Amino acid sequence: MGCVYVICCEKTQQRYVGQTIAEEEPHRRVARHIRDAMRGSRYIFHAAIREHLPSSFFVEKVFKSSSEHVLNKVEALWADIYNAYCWSTDPHADFPAGYNSAPAGFSNKFRGRKHSAESKAKISAARRAWMATPRGETPAGNFHPGATA
Repeated sequence: MGCVYVICCEKTQQRYVGQTIAEEEPHRRVARHIRDAMRGSRYIFHAAIREHLPSSFFVEKVFKSSSEHVLNKVEALWADIYNAYCWSTDPHADFPAGYNSAPAGFSNKFRGRKHSAESKAKISAARRAWMATPRGETPAGNFHPGATA
């Protein structure tokens, strides 16, 4: 059983729409968002948690289901309803653009699999380079297929 949840910042009324299939209640997932934010995650939503403080946000469970497919569809629907995407430029939207930085409704397709030692080493090196790079600059190195250094 999982759920779709909406997190809203009381100060800005901007929203983040997410889902969790690990539990029926979203509080553990929200706690992980806060932990990641306090550890310096660069996601827009996590930066907002640091800026406005966790106490400025409230969470609401909006839907529960045992079907991951249904959860994906409902998450995407709620993200559209609340204009939750950070790239939204709709001038007629009822709410300001939100904190979702990726399309909602796509669950983690890698769940249940394990990275090889070689993959872990590459991911670790790329992450270290990314975290050592000042915001707004591109890290040196070819970290994405087809990218140029």
